[in-house]
Amino acid sequence: MANCLLNKSIVKSCDYNVAGIHRLYIANYDRKHTYTQDTNGYITDITLAGSGKFYEVEFVEETGYFQDDLVVSNGNRHRNITLQVVVPEHTVEALEQVTPLDLGKFVVVMVDKADKCSLLGRVNGLQAATNNYNSGTATGDSNGWTLQLTGVQPEHHLLLESEDVVDKANKVTP
Repeated sequence: MANCLLNKSIVKSCDYNVAGIHRLYIANYDRKHTYTQDTNGYITDITLAGSGKFYEVEFVEETGYFQDDLVVSNGNRHRNITLQVVVPEHTVEALEQVTPLDLGKFVVVMVDKADKCSLLGRVNGLQAATNNYNSGTATGDSNGWTLQLTGVQPEHHLLLESEDVVDKANKVTP
């Protein structure tokens, strides 16, 4: 019951508010991954099980968004996490990742444009809801793979202390 009682004020900081996703790291989900939180609730360490790695996914600027929604159904409450980006690559290397993205389950670190890092899918992972390629019609049209990952979680997303947590957790960059 202690988690159901409001115990702090929520105040607006005196900062610029910049929306959008800046960077994205995806690792294969494994319930054996471990996460260390400090007393303030920030994730300070991630240990990926086995030979797990975070893979950086580059995407088209201003095409990504993340949403963490409360869902109430039949008296039950849970969080529905949604992450969407457009990946522009149409190469053999990118095509080799389509099936793993379609069928896999993932844990994601999303870095927003204010450099706040969110951990998504920690408990149940995220899975592809869509992964569609669009060539566009006109010269300036958006094109690429629209990848949407979703997942039902028993908790809201968590914040990382910094992006360094991903670096320490075995990050692979393009």
